[in-house]
Amino acid sequence: MPPSGPVVLVWPSDIARQSALYPPLGLAYLAAALRQAGERVRVLDLSFDPDQAALRGTGVRGGIWGISFTTSMFADARRAIATIREVDPDAVVVLGGPHVTVLAESTFAELDADLACLGEAEESLPALVAVLRAGGDPATVPGVAFRRGGSMVRTPTQAFPDDIDRFPIPDPSDFPLERYFALKGYRELSMYTSRGCPARCTFCQPTLFELFGTEIRAHSTERILDEMEWLQRRFALDLVVMSDDTFAIHKPRVHALCEALLSRNTPLFWRVQTRVRGLDRPTIRLMKQAGCVLMAFGVESGEQRVLNEMKKGVRVEEIEEVFAICHEEGVLTHAYLMVGNPGESDATIAKTETLLRRIRPFSSNVSVTTPYPGTTMYERARAAGLLRGGAWEEYDHILANAMHLPLDGVTLADLTRYKERLYACQDHDSQRVRDLARWLGDRHVRRRLRRVLRVNPGFAARAGRLVGRSLVRTGFELTNPATHARRDKGLSMWPGVRFRDATDGA
Repeated sequence: MPPSGPVVLVWPSDIARQSALYPPLGLAYLAAALRQAGERVRVLDLSFDPDQAALRGTGVRGGIWGISFTTSMFADARRAIATIREVDPDAVVVLGGPHVTVLAESTFAELDADLACLGEAEESLPALVAVLRAGGDPATVPGVAFRRGGSMVRTPTQAFPDDIDRFPIPDPSDFPLERYFALKGYRELSMYTSRGCPARCTFCQPTLFELFGTEIRAHSTERILDEMEWLQRRFALDLVVMSDDTFAIHKPRVHALCEALLSRNTPLFWRVQTRVRGLDRPTIRLMKQAGCVLMAFGVESGEQRVLNEMKKGVRVEEIEEVFAICHEEGVLTHAYLMVGNPGESDATIAKTETLLRRIRPFSSNVSVTTPYPGTTMYERARAAGLLRGGAWEEYDHILANAMHLPLDGVTLADLTRYKERLYACQDHDSQRVRDLARWLGDRHVRRRLRRVLRVNPGFAARAGRLVGRSLVRTGFELTNPATHARRDKGLSMWPGVRFRDATDGA
């Protein structure tokens, strides 16, 4: 019998497995696409629901249950599926996300699921739901996988639409926003202005190509501004984070967006993550004037040989140059760093320490290099027999004992020590004060700040607390403190959040 219940989209992770403190944007896009297609949709974010009470209390029968998950959330997904099978015996379970996209066959062997949408699913999921409602054959839908006769069937890959403006604006109100805001300490949500990344980094690719294609596809300037302003009005935001993998890769697009933001004097500040390659002073200055507070860069290592090995496509000198411009222009910076790369040693860590003392990021986070499934790094390590046995949940770069590459003469204890060394060398309090002073000294910033305070009076108190915290700690808290692998940071200021690592079990 075809499923007659609603579509229920489930985010199965608990909050301690999430590196960022905002709702899963991909699930919000899917909910919007399904509603646009006329479907009844419910969204269950289990981040703050460790007992899965919401999952057990839906009362749904004959539903189509969509579960999106990453590799580190594998056990959470398995547990959610078991609960769904218990409360809804007629459930149709559809998987999505990066893990099943790159490891579809093994995922079906390990999880009790019926179907999967592979890669981008704003078009394939509504099409699949319509086919299931009609009692049709899922083999007619591109970009899906399913079980049939004891084996897995995979349909042809769907085309990636060039016009992503056709996807409706995702509505975050399906998620427990106030819980996220309270834990973060300020009101911030994420959005995409583009999809895809052309870089060839071995720790990401070709997984990103499978998820989003090989070309950058961008929203129009009008769509981006409309979404930013709607989010600010609807949720009284302090910040928006542009979650693009590489926001500033196309300078004409960035300049057009910033000019439009200046023209409309949008009462909102924002931050981005992007690559240092291709950035110049005029672009950085314009981004700051248009409301960009902070730029996060994948620095990874201060050793050029290590950067080359991971195909980072950047020179150490470029990193230094862009950070110097950001300091001079008063733009705050965040450095993403990795320890445990191929060729890592005390000597390479020393070079990274030297680089950090030169670039003086406002904030940073240090993760363990993790060979995520589907990436070049994973395939090389697997072919060489370097992957130790372990649960999928250990493939999580934020854990103290994350799945890592075995290195000659380097132990897990060494990797933890390397992380401590990189954090310890970042005592840049005077630089942080200068960066903040330069940022606030810009007339465009002051003008925007006055408008922000008119429409969002609570911004002043929250921003003051954030700035104060950043000056006495290590900059903006861009990641969830509950996931920090450094127990010495403590969690006393985060009531109700339990530190969790892979040794805690599923």
